[in-house]
Amino acid sequence: MALVNHLPLTGLPSPEIRAVEIIRNRLQCLGPGPHSLCELRPDEADYLWLSAWAADLYPGRLDLAPWPVGAMVMFLAAEAARREAQEGHVWPVLPQHFQVASTRQRLFTANDQASPLLRTILQEATERLGLRHAFDLDDTQRWYVSIYLQFGFTRAGIRVNLAEWLSGHLPSRAIQLLLDRQRGSPSFRRLWEALRFFRRDYLTEAQLRQQLRESPWVLPLWGPVKGSEVVFSTFMAGISCGGDLVLDRWTPSRTSWRSVAPRDHPRMADPAQR
Repeated sequence: MALVNHLPLTGLPSPEIRAVEIIRNRLQCLGPGPHSLCELRPDEADYLWLSAWAADLYPGRLDLAPWPVGAMVMFLAAEAARREAQEGHVWPVLPQHFQVASTRQRLFTANDQASPLLRTILQEATERLGLRHAFDLDDTQRWYVSIYLQFGFTRAGIRVNLAEWLSGHLPSRAIQLLLDRQRGSPSFRRLWEALRFFRRDYLTEAQLRQQLRESPWVLPLWGPVKGSEVVFSTFMAGISCGGDLVLDRWTPSRTSWRSVAPRDHPRMADPAQR
């Protein structure tokens, strides 16, 4: 779904301000939040627009519209990470999109981590737009987790980690939060259940394909060529690799959003539920 790619990058003093207005309106149409950016169903043209926007971002616009810039960086970080990053990483794939050296120096540290300025505007943008976030978690990973909450998992994570996650191993912090019954994402839980049920032979291949087509958490383009077959083969590779099937060893807890903290332990499923 085209979202912001129709906006001109030249002729507007701050295209990020107009883009944020569109994003805010689309999020409001989804109903009560919080929401994740992938639920807006951005397409490949939107990703290319975000990359072009970042390449031409000058420092003066950071001062003119800091939190709208933060919103665009959050959007770009999510779309870049889900395509390009290894699972559990964000920052290595992001600085390269910012071609203006003075802008890059303000947004990132010398070792390509988020600068204090970037962390501040990411948090403000997330709160203003009503996006899911992990800023209430008392650890140093809350910015990276907040970005992952916008898209769930990476393509690399599907191929490398999905089988273990579906077998009952503890998934990433972002996935745990998205599966939370009180404050997580119903659409993400539907996708997760479909993957689990297919692995247990409770769903047919046709039913899984339909779930993948309909889910906003799945990119329509996840491979070198376009088409649902590439998407399906990516998930099939992830589902079929890995260890033994030990389902439901970890199940989502029913804690509140704010009570999920790094010290929490996975809840063991009742044997009767296995």
